[in-house]
Amino acid sequence: MVETTPDIQGVRIAGEYRLVRRLFPEGSIYSGYNIFTRMDFVFKILPTDASPNTLSNEYRVYQELAGTVGIPRVHWFGTERQCNILVLDALGPSIEDLFLQHGHRFSLKTVLLLADQMITLLETLHQHNYIHANLKPGHFLVGLGPSNSTVHLISFGLATHYRDAKTRLHLHSPASFTAANNIYFASSNAQHGSRQSRRDDMESLLYILIYLLSGVLPWQAFDGPRALESKVSIASSILCKDLPEAFSEYHAYVRELGYEDKPDYAYLRDLFHKVASREGSRYDGCFDWVAELPTSSATAIGTTRRARSLSKDRT
Repeated sequence: MVETTPDIQGVRIAGEYRLVRRLFPEGSIYSGYNIFTRMDFVFKILPTDASPNTLSNEYRVYQELAGTVGIPRVHWFGTERQCNILVLDALGPSIEDLFLQHGHRFSLKTVLLLADQMITLLETLHQHNYIHANLKPGHFLVGLGPSNSTVHLISFGLATHYRDAKTRLHLHSPASFTAANNIYFASSNAQHGSRQSRRDDMESLLYILIYLLSGVLPWQAFDGPRALESKVSIASSILCKDLPEAFSEYHAYVRELGYEDKPDYAYLRDLFHKVASREGSRYDGCFDWVAELPTSSATAIGTTRRARSLSKDRT
């Protein structure tokens, strides 16, 4: 659910940032800039009494992942005018936006390149004892200018520890909150309301990759219960029909993972590397969109597209 935020357009934040405008009437995302450097930023704003307090949780995750390639930098987090405010790098469009611009389908090469970076991003997140728990194409963004071939992961409001950072023991208590609206890409366990672990992120990622390559998921026309039934019962051969065998192998593998099992990230990457080798595709960063995006960082796309992706997270 999107919390109602006060209209604080034009307000100065933390003495150095200026909010330009709310990007969507009902949203919590603003564009803005640093008044000294004139650099653009994205501002995610929620009332301090918002429930659940996902912005504070998101800030903690960003802090723990600071310095990681593909994770936006937090420039400021604090409270002003009874709102929690998170100031983040302005990035380029989301994978969802690019997918729509390309006729609801990417080339095989682009999906292979995405898989490689996305698996690595999730591996890094899991190494920090977190799972994302709300993966979707709109939560992966590309960078601006020369970084438009680097994939970034955002929207950690529902991210949660899957194990204790000190003992390394897995947690088994009920999850605090779930992404109930993420029917298309949620794992079957998540949609069932079970506590998630690393396997669930990897399952969600597979659904994203299939969607980006084929343009559709078998359960898209179903409501929640029927979508769940489809995810649980569907055979790999049906889900991955007409796709390279690596996708069905990935599906079979992730289905066998137990709650505490560590995914073999190298194995999953290698599945797609073998496809790339057979296809003669190089890991050169030449995604379908690379030649189309502006080369200058002084562009509104990093603000408007990113805000659109963030605003779609109704949690």
